[in-house]
Amino acid sequence: MSQYKDISSYQLAIKLRTPKTILVEGATDKSVLSRYLLGNSIKDKAQNQFLIDEISIISDENLAGLGNREKLLATAEALKTNREKIKFLADREWDNIDINTINENSFCQNSDVIFLTKGHSIENYWFDADALANFLLHTHAASINEEYLEEIHVRFHQMLIFSASYSLAAKEFSCITKCGGMISADDIEWTGASYKAKDSLQQKAVQRTITDNIPEKIDSTKSQIEQIAPDLLRWICHGHLGEEAIRSCAANLAIEKGLAVVTAKAIERGHQREKLLHDASYISDFDQARIEPLGEILNWVRQ
Repeated sequence: MSQYKDISSYQLAIKLRTPKTILVEGATDKSVLSRYLLGNSIKDKAQNQFLIDEISIISDENLAGLGNREKLLATAEALKTNREKIKFLADREWDNIDINTINENSFCQNSDVIFLTKGHSIENYWFDADALANFLLHTHAASINEEYLEEIHVRFHQMLIFSASYSLAAKEFSCITKCGGMISADDIEWTGASYKAKDSLQQKAVQRTITDNIPEKIDSTKSQIEQIAPDLLRWICHGHLGEEAIRSCAANLAIEKGLAVVTAKAIERGHQREKLLHDASYISDFDQARIEPLGEILNWVRQ
């Protein structure tokens, strides 16, 4: 992979390239977008030429100290020429999202150059009961059963509510990074109607120097989250923390249904790379309306 000492040298490279370029934040975005674009090119027998770059290939000193999203947005702002040859894909995070007024228009695209994922991150596209069940069937067919998979579908809406509440609690307390890898099946309980965080989650939080009460905030946020339309819930979960919460709920369900502990642990944290590849492949068959703006990027590549 080529490296560029500054934005100007990268701009020159874009000018000299024949293929169109999409600049993304990181490796996960590149992997998912590559699978989507290439898979659809093969399916439609279209010989599309494109390159996908990660922002890390640019070492401009003006980008020092910025996160990947900020680096990408700053680069997009700086590249004023050859806009017909490059587009940018950034995480939406929670831009323009107010949980009190959220609706489908909250996820609109405001630029034809910088595309934002519909939800918080690229991962949100597979926050879907069918996607999770299909992955579990793919990796654990010998150790799960039909009853468990059916209950995944029954409870998935509540898993999303818990995931969104946990995500927004971490956002409110500015402890998203500290919460990474923290939650597990043992920190969650099923009340018969919803998922609830146990005191053990707060004990872990304190060990990570988080003094705010995470379980309490999850509970207080949940009442707001429950008012959001079900088809919008997936988009407001944090990409990484949200997926950890969903998988922890699924692992908790596995324990409840009497599946082996080793199976529950694997459902909670295992097969990370395999899950990414599975999910990237799974969503590549979605119609464009379910995966916007990736479909818009595909259309641009084909122009």
